[in-house]
Amino acid sequence: MESDFLYPFSGWHAVLGSFFSKNPEDYIANRDRGLTDRKQIKERDRIYFKNFENALNSAIGAKSIIVSYEGFIQADVSVLEGLRDYGESLANEVIVVVYVRPPISWALSAMSQRVKSGRRPFPDEKAPCTPYRKRLEQVVKVFGKSRVNVRRFDRRSLINGDIVNDFLSHCGVPKVTYEGIQVDKSKTNSSLSLEGLLYGDAVIKEMTRRDLVTAYTAEGFKDRIGQFLVHIPGNRIAISEKYSQELLQRFRGDHDYLFTEFGVDMSEAYDAPDPNAAYDPEIAFPELDNLAKVQVGMLEQAILDKKLLEKTQMEKAQLEKKLAEQEAI
Repeated sequence: MESDFLYPFSGWHAVLGSFFSKNPEDYIANRDRGLTDRKQIKERDRIYFKNFENALNSAIGAKSIIVSYEGFIQADVSVLEGLRDYGESLANEVIVVVYVRPPISWALSAMSQRVKSGRRPFPDEKAPCTPYRKRLEQVVKVFGKSRVNVRRFDRRSLINGDIVNDFLSHCGVPKVTYEGIQVDKSKTNSSLSLEGLLYGDAVIKEMTRRDLVTAYTAEGFKDRIGQFLVHIPGNRIAISEKYSQELLQRFRGDHDYLFTEFGVDMSEAYDAPDPNAAYDPEIAFPELDNLAKVQVGMLEQAILDKKLLEKTQMEKAQLEKKLAEQEAI
């Protein structure tokens, strides 16, 4: 089937980065899923890459080949170089499109994602902040600045206010094609409410106290617990003025770099939130802590029951194997 572009539907494109990684067990997508066996990872990646190339070979007349994964920006040099070299073996031109989000907007989203994945909202008692300069300098070093297109992520900056339209446009896809694409909004990664975040944080603190956090990978926590936190209604996430101002100060160097090197202005309007409707790690919520203790207690018992069941099943299998060996004698 002919098309202006090809987005290979061979599975999650994050695995393509794993294929090129020299240390796949340290690759972010594998870490989040608790994958540590290099041999198993490489076998999965080999199969994935074969399917990826099959998808390429089945395309007819595609002018652009597109791969995307938000974790590529965090990948090490071996991954970036592998993607670059492979891209150059397929196409006359390789470009990189990176979306950057203003610091407070990014922090609020990151806080939600952290809690949904089993981590506290603030790392090191500070609002999360992404090191854009450090990461982009690595991307520029591998691909060259002329190939790197940095875009501000907000509806007013995006073409048609849509991330997919904007991305395809900067990948060289004709307007008549990208404007006709319908995006399935039902798979949107929902953010937590402030109340959902506060309760999730209380659960994570209690799980940490009971040494249960390690029972789940980031993806496992999201599947078992995080997906339910998004259904807690309430206010939008906000952070207190004290932490917002500290974050803006920390981000100043990245702001200047983005504006000087790529002409991207990361300024954003800041409205001080109601102190009673903002996240502050110094404020305690004993009622949420008590509720979290009850739920985590139930969760702990379920984990113990599962371990007991697994132990019983293993012992049963070992006994059956031993009996079979004795009968064979």
